[in-house]
Amino acid sequence: MDFPGEPGVNGGRALVLLAQLTGSLNSIAPPAIAGFDSSNAIHRILVELDAHPGITPSAIADHLEVDRSVVSRALARLDRNGIITRRIEHHDRRYVRVRLSARGAREMAAYSDSILAVLTEFARDAETLSALLGAEDRQPVEPLGVTPAIVIDRLAAFGSRVVAQLLELERPYGVAHWTQRFVLWAIADGSGCTATELADSLRLPREVVDTALSVLQGSGLVEPLAGSTTANPGMTATVTDTGADLVRVHAAAVTEHGHELVAILSDIRTVTAAQASA
Repeated sequence: MDFPGEPGVNGGRALVLLAQLTGSLNSIAPPAIAGFDSSNAIHRILVELDAHPGITPSAIADHLEVDRSVVSRALARLDRNGIITRRIEHHDRRYVRVRLSARGAREMAAYSDSILAVLTEFARDAETLSALLGAEDRQPVEPLGVTPAIVIDRLAAFGSRVVAQLLELERPYGVAHWTQRFVLWAIADGSGCTATELADSLRLPREVVDTALSVLQGSGLVEPLAGSTTANPGMTATVTDTGADLVRVHAAAVTEHGHELVAILSDIRTVTAAQASA
């Protein structure tokens, strides 16, 4: 799906590449947070604890720019699952120092290895995505302490900001879940044909894709396309004019943040190149 005359946006391809990265990362979440609600916030807290052992909850909230109640609830869950330890300062009992437990450290080490595998795969698309976003790509530089987990944390922070904007834009269209957004992008891009191929492309379970398709059709954003009567046999659906409008709105919103995302993509290439040469 092309958007002629709209600089920096080449169809839904940039959006689908982001959706594929998100799907891959969701599939390798640390076992400790698998199935948690607000897993994005908990993931970011784990990365913060890995980078800053002994940090206080208030400092975590300040660094991540989230409400302290969000951090408090997340830490309570992590504590119950044996992922962190909390120690009250003797000189001032108002202060609590938080660290990863031995189990938490093991899970983060394994998670970092999994992240690196995903980033290495995605680094091949980084230059393409930079071009699609219409932002100048940076050449990889020395890592200077950048780790796979830190790169993913930056991507998560970026995602949180952009998703908040996307949610406001898509609410009038009846989109109620991020999986519906990703399926719409993939159909607009034409990167998936059957529901099974959409699921494979987005790294989502088939039943999740089926549910998303049902909602999108009910909202008038996609419509069934009979494979036997089109040039695309087996195609599950095509976007309607309304669906195309929403994808354009999504693409424009992501492109607004193109330079920030390209900087993160450059970090991805840097960290994967450094690991490959180690």
